[in-house]
Amino acid sequence: MNVFCQRLSLSMFVIILSGASIFGQASIDEVNPNKSARNKTVDVVITGINTNFGQATSSLENSVWFSQATWTGGYRITPNSVTLNSKTRMVVNITLPPNMPVDYYDLYTINGFDGLLTKYWAFEVIFGVGIPEFKEKYDVNIFPLPIKDNMIVSMTLNEDHLVNIEIFDLQGRSVYVHNYGTMSNGYHELTLNMNQLNLNSGSYILKMNVDENAASWVIPVE
Repeated sequence: MNVFCQRLSLSMFVIILSGASIFGQASIDEVNPNKSARNKTVDVVITGINTNFGQATSSLENSVWFSQATWTGGYRITPNSVTLNSKTRMVVNITLPPNMPVDYYDLYTINGFDGLLTKYWAFEVIFGVGIPEFKEKYDVNIFPLPIKDNMIVSMTLNEDHLVNIEIFDLQGRSVYVHNYGTMSNGYHELTLNMNQLNLNSGSYILKMNVDENAASWVIPVE
């Protein structure tokens, strides 16, 4: 093999390992549904772009998993089964135990063609109360939007509850957390000074826990 062929073979090898091909960069495009309550078994459809999901180096069940986004080394979801529909589409059957953390989860896939692909904050595990129900149950409002100096989170509790607020950047890193402890029933306003948090302009995720119920919002910061 001459030098040109050796270099060409090496270049193609490096391109494939980097998760790219002559057809473009491989990536995870969509996860649907992207949330579910605990204590359920759900089929999740994963769609890719320029992927080859069928090139798993081991079983398909070992080629895809969800990992807790806000805690490195946290809870991990592995599938019961994986059904491959095409190179760019697979259906993952997962069971969400009743005691698993309510949180966002990153999605990982790996195979010999795409390499390791990641979609951050791809799937949300909820207690069973979604944002509309959570907002209605606790009358939660976040204002003003977009946020400049102070952010106010207002709520009305119908009884005493444990309240916790945490803010994450879009890479899943916690940038602020405050445990308010047990708050009494009635109307409350929580004020967060954004200047003290030293956040850059952009979008963040605000996660609010009231006892075991949780919901998250995307908040714009100027």
